[in-house]
Amino acid sequence: MLAVTIWSVGHAFEMLSGDFHSKLFWANFQYFAYCYSPVTLVALCLQFTGYGKWVRKKRFLLLAVIPAITIILVWTDLMHGLVRYDMHMDHSGIFPVIAKKYGPAFFVHAIYSHLLNLFVWTLLVKTMFFSNEVYKKQAAALLFGVSLIVIPNVLYVLGASPVKKFDLTPVFFGPAGSIIAWSIIRYRFFDLVPIARDEVLEAMEAGIMVLDDQGRVLDINPAFANVLGAAPSQISSGKLEDVCGGLPGLLRACLDRTITHTEFSADGDSLRFYEVFFSSLKDSRGKDLGRMAVLYDITAKRANTETGHLTDNEKSSTMYTSKSPGYASREAKAGVLTERQLDVLKMAAKGISYKEIGGSLGLTERTIKYHMGRIMEMLHLENRAQVIAYAAKMGLIDSGHENEQEKSKHR
Repeated sequence: MLAVTIWSVGHAFEMLSGDFHSKLFWANFQYFAYCYSPVTLVALCLQFTGYGKWVRKKRFLLLAVIPAITIILVWTDLMHGLVRYDMHMDHSGIFPVIAKKYGPAFFVHAIYSHLLNLFVWTLLVKTMFFSNEVYKKQAAALLFGVSLIVIPNVLYVLGASPVKKFDLTPVFFGPAGSIIAWSIIRYRFFDLVPIARDEVLEAMEAGIMVLDDQGRVLDINPAFANVLGAAPSQISSGKLEDVCGGLPGLLRACLDRTITHTEFSADGDSLRFYEVFFSSLKDSRGKDLGRMAVLYDITAKRANTETGHLTDNEKSSTMYTSKSPGYASREAKAGVLTERQLDVLKMAAKGISYKEIGGSLGLTERTIKYHMGRIMEMLHLENRAQVIAYAAKMGLIDSGHENEQEKSKHR
């Protein structure tokens, strides 16, 4: 509104002026509005359509570079004629005006400004077609108001104005402003603003990942990207094998379209557990476009559930009570430890590295770490020393080996 006010005031004084130099001064004054109104309009529409964070970035200021250069050239025009040249008074029309020819800098300014206007139109049309009813009406009102300003200006620049050699654009400021003011009152224009998908997805605690039908990541939010250990910008457009290669369970579920739900674990600062739900994405004709994965952190839930399965006596005896060698196998069959976990426990208690255990069992090092994390969690052990002590008490390794491990540790 400040920009169009400058435009209106400058235009009014230009029309009231009788000599060439006064008219030129006010014509130059209007270029502050000519140059910056498209930029301010872009800022307004980005804010309205939910992309306000673009406006807050320093890079947005780059949009003002060409307008700033144009204004400098306008005020020094008589020296070089890059914006306008061959300027003189023309009394042949209804009002005396400055006749001129346009230089190359003017066309750069005109093309740039109208590209920004075209971008604004695109944003508003998109909002009209892809938002709910109240936002559609807001966008339609703003689009109509903007068009009342842009279209007359385009006609004037092209020499197709109904009134020859006279810019009718300021005449439409009143109707355009009235329409926008009506939308502010009627549709709460600045109160009810559409929320962009970026703001929604980035604020979600649940992880979201969108996959295409060729196994590529189309989109991902920070919550999911954090689990994968990379920034969203590094993951988007990447292949699943590269993105999820460190999480075999997740990768398998992403590639297998028959899987709709899976659970997996990830090692970071601590072992965490996740569950993922998959849903198909289809177009209006029912054709598969890809899949969406929704991820939840279930570490706390899983710990509470598993802890609830044991009584206090069982919890203490699981960790500290010495039992016969045969008890370990009975315990594994009872479901506290699986046979695979038992194998990992035996080898880890002997001081074998996770990488070597994985090679021996045909598993990855990450999988072995996962198993060890589960073993420690289920048996309420906190470190490898307690694993060795537990394994010795269970008869999984001989006490001599345990002593050797302790000596080695001290050495």
